[in-house]
Order: sequence, then C-alpha cells, then structure tokens
Amino acid sequence: MLSVSGDGGFLFTASEIASAVHHKLPVVAVVFADGAYGNVLRMQKELHDGRVIGSTFTNPDFVKLAEAYGADGRRAESPAELETAVREAFAARRPTVIEVPVGEMPEPWPVIRPAPSKPKKG
Repeated sequence: MLSVSGDGGFLFTASEIASAVHHKLPVVAVVFADGAYGNVLRMQKELHDGRVIGSTFTNPDFVKLAEAYGADGRRAESPAELETAVREAFAARRPTVIEVPVGEMPEPWPVIRPAPSKPKKG
C-alpha cells in the first residue's frame, strides 16, 4: 500500500506508524515536507496581502521518527531518489516513511478540477 501526503496531513496520523510496525504491514508513506499546511498558506498569502497565521510549523525529522517506531525511514531529494526509495521500500515489505523535502507547492486545483470543456457544436 502506498500513502502520499503532505507533512501537515501526515502528522495528523503519524502515530499509525506504530500500528503498521506492530501488525507488520508493508505500508509505504511518502511525505512531501514543506513545513506548512501548503494550500492554507498559499491562500492566506494570496487573499490577505501576504499575512499568514497558523499555517506553518516545525517538522520532526521524519526518517528518525519512522526509525523510532521501528519502521524504515528514508529521505529522497530528487525524483530519481524518490523512485529508488519507493521501489526499495516495496521490495523490503516493511513499514517505510519516505520524506521528500520540498518548497512551496503550486496550486493543485487546475489539475484536480480542470476547467470544463466547451460543448461540441454539431
């Protein structure tokens, strides 16, 4: 099983690493870490003249956090490293957390909800 999340979302349930280790579940969690609730931060900046509140935070070292629970922890700093880390994690068949440090992410909505297409004439 593969889980892909941002650091804010992952931290809501990070303690479930313990469950995965306890039950020997080969869950691979990819965590894109920007130290913020990214969409909230972007919206605050855009809608409130750059003023932000409560949308940034300090992350733990996700590799060490995974290891503290008895899971594998990895860090990938490029797409190639991420591909390798995911392949190795699936091959190991152990709970694994892969931290991917990132900067601010682009707005996802155009990809998630593309503009409606025009009806075809005819």
